[in-house]
Amino acid sequence: MDIADIRAAMTGDHELTIENYKGIVEYQDDRILVCGRDQKLLVTGCELCIDYYSRFDLHILGRIESLQWLR
Repeated sequence: MDIADIRAAMTGDHELTIENYKGIVEYQDDRILVCGRDQKLLVTGCELCIDYYSRFDLHILGRIESLQWLR
């Protein structure tokens, strides 16, 4: 794992915390695309919402169905 990699931690299928991201590329209620330095993370599900975000992390709530790492 590179220090610049996005880190993701899930609680069940309804809560996701993402750290070390650079920005939010796409935000819809069924998909959220987050970019890092060398990769992107696509979160898909239902009723997704960004509960909070800061420079350091973001917190997603909803029914999370999949995480897909993109390069």
